[in-house]
Parts: sequence; structure tokens; C-alpha cells
Amino acid sequence: MPELPTFLAGRVERWFGLQSSVAAIEPLSAKFCRVCFAGDALKGRRWEPGHEIEFRVDERALRHYTPASYDPAAGRIEVIFFLHGQGPGSAWAAGLRVGQSALVMGPGNGGISLLHGDWHLFLGDETTVGGLHAMTTALAVSVPVLGAVEVLGSEEHTVTPLVLRLSVLTRRPSNGAALDAWLAEATLPPGRGAAYLLGHGQSIQRQRDVLLARGLERKQIRCRAYWADGKRGL
Repeated sequence: MPELPTFLAGRVERWFGLQSSVAAIEPLSAKFCRVCFAGDALKGRRWEPGHEIEFRVDERALRHYTPASYDPAAGRIEVIFFLHGQGPGSAWAAGLRVGQSALVMGPGNGGISLLHGDWHLFLGDETTVGGLHAMTTALAVSVPVLGAVEVLGSEEHTVTPLVLRLSVLTRRPSNGAALDAWLAEATLPPGRGAAYLLGHGQSIQRQRDVLLARGLERKQIRCRAYWADGKRGL
């Protein structure tokens, strides 16, 4: 639901939005910031790592984000925003201020959730850091986790502590090329695996084909495109 007529976007926000305010903002770098939204209306919601929330970011545009964490008892949701500087979502996130009111649509069951598996593989990019943080930290340390996240070289030091169980790769000129190369060289553990492919739509399609060719079942691969070449606001 990227863009709607103004009157309909307003209705959706009023019908489904939960009142909160910006409780804290932590700049992580020029491109990333962590924002905490808090409010009594956010308490006791059903949520699993990988589930999404939504905000109305301008008069017509709605954008989905995957929280890095959610505390149902305290009614606090943390989101790691990638400030790419393009589009209404990035501008809205960059303009947030402590104390500002915000209507949060969710958390609910939109997005993806963790599968049962002997091991878990994650692939993503800058837009997926919050979701990757939530899902990888939710898995027990005894569960094998592997994967990679592709980011701008200048952001490697920022992203690495957020996804400690994954490799952080420098982005190449072609979207997803660093992930493709990593996957081609990766040794998959024995047993029944689960894979999560997030971020760039065209890269996800390539990665999914590779994993199917290497023996993963379709039902053990979950995909979530956050953006794609030639499209806005997925």
C-alpha cells in the first residue's frame, strides 16, 4: 500500500493507527538512526521478529518498516531507519523529533516470521538491518546462523554490531552482486535449512533460484522485497 488518495490515507491511519510518541532518537551514522516509539496503545500487541509496522509518511504515502525490537509490556517499538535520502519515507524518518506524536499501524502479523529449521540463512541490504537484527537475535546461540548483508562501504562499521551473526559486505556497483558472490561460495550446513531473502526484489529472485538449485524446498524460503528497480514504496 505505497500511495493512496489523501482522504483514504487519512482514514487508514485513523482506523488502524495506535497513538504513540517518539521517545528517543539515536543517530548511528549519517545514513542510519534508531528511533523508539512508545505509548500505552502499543502495549500487549501480538508480534514476532520479522513482523512489520506501518506509518503514514506524507499526505498520500504509507511505508512499511520491520522493527528491530518490541517490548509489549512497556509499549515500546524500536526501528532502525536507513536514511537513503530518496522518497517520502526517508524524509519523514529524518525529520522525526523526540516528543513528536506518531500513529503506528501495527504491530500485527504482516511481514515474515521465523521458520523451523536446523539452520537459518539470511541475506539482505541496508534496508533490512532492523529486521535482520530482530530475527537473528531471536534465535538461540546454539542454532547455526549464516548469511550476509550488503551495505555501502562507509556503513560497514555501523551495521556490523547490529548483525553480529552475519557477514557485512561492501556494496558493488550492481545491486546484489556482493550477495550473489557470497552465496556462490557459501557452504550450507547439513540438515533442513530455512532461508530469508530480504531487500532488493531482483536480487531476491536470483538468490531464490540459487537456493532451490542447491536443494532447499520452496516452503523453506521466505522472501520479502522492500524495494525494486523501477518501483517505489513496496
